[in-house]
Amino acid sequence: GESGKSEGLPADQMRVAGGRKREKVALAPGKSQLDWIRLHSSMPMPRIHLVRVSELKTHNHLNNAWTSIRGTVYDISLYLEFHPGGVPMLKSVAGKEGTALFEKYHAWVNVAAMLERCVVGRLVPDD
Repeated sequence: GESGKSEGLPADQMRVAGGRKREKVALAPGKSQLDWIRLHSSMPMPRIHLVRVSELKTHNHLNNAWTSIRGTVYDISLYLEFHPGGVPMLKSVAGKEGTALFEKYHAWVNVAAMLERCVVGRLVPDD
């Protein structure tokens, strides 16, 4: 492939923008992406509501973590331990807009499908 591309490489050798090595962490047993898909598919579909920026900011704890990606607010509390990049990476966007970080590492991921049942609502300004 072209220089700088990471296609076809094992995940531990993939690089992100800027050529830095993509960091992954060891996940606890039962916390793989397949385990997440199984759990996620068993969750009920959420009721969607409007989330003000000030409300998003209050959900910044490990047991109550929301983030906004591309204008949609997700409750990522259950997903934290399943994240291949580790809990601290997601904790850094808890209660905040997380689109920039998401796009940096996962621009190709269909977040709407992966976290469909974790949707809280649409992010709106405080006014």
